[in-house]
Amino acid sequence: MPGFIMHMVESRLILDQLEKERHLTDEWKEAFLTGNLLPDTRLLEGKRWSHFWDESHLDQIARAPQIRLFEDKYHPSADEPLIFGYYFHLYLDMHYVNEYWPTVFSFLGEDGGEKIKAADISRVHVKRTGEEIGIAQFFSPEYYYGDYTKMNDYFIRKYRVSMPDWRSVDPVPMEEVRLSDMYLIENLYQHVTECSHMGDEKRTKVFEIDSVEEFLHWSAKHFLTAHCGQAGGEK
Repeated sequence: MPGFIMHMVESRLILDQLEKERHLTDEWKEAFLTGNLLPDTRLLEGKRWSHFWDESHLDQIARAPQIRLFEDKYHPSADEPLIFGYYFHLYLDMHYVNEYWPTVFSFLGEDGGEKIKAADISRVHVKRTGEEIGIAQFFSPEYYYGDYTKMNDYFIRKYRVSMPDWRSVDPVPMEEVRLSDMYLIENLYQHVTECSHMGDEKRTKVFEIDSVEEFLHWSAKHFLTAHCGQAGGEK
């Protein structure tokens, strides 16, 4: 899944574009930004519910949100910006796993063939370098997650991302998450800002910053095209 800083960049791209077209109230913006981070308040196995994964796909390495499950349950629209922001989070995750991952790396089994079930995967082929890495080493601070850390400062500075005022947001009843758990993201954001350094994005091993940035812009544009009639606030 994308790091939560990437989600903050995406929501900033959406708001910047929407504000060119209509007035968005401060309340709408804070609720949208908060909803966009809410799915990541659930950790580990809790993500199966907060991210609406298909139960039949839990044995697969690439578990994208089944966004129709969310649509059927919460009927997202800009009339409820927190739900709309949550929906946008799942939208990015879906495209990131299904469309962006395959352009960056592939999962291989012992026979050298591509695999989708986690139990069948032994190593990962990184397409930018041609390197093959053991699956455990790949999903570690040395590679995949380490690249997220290295890209954070670049994204925070360039896109002026910051934590929303989530305590001012009226909660919406949801079974999958609790608004009060946003403190977890707040603590993580504080840690990220303290540990990120300018120029680290040039030392990534898996991702290329330009490619990630291009994908985030594409995803935001795609969402706006599909949902441009659902923006909140006053015209």
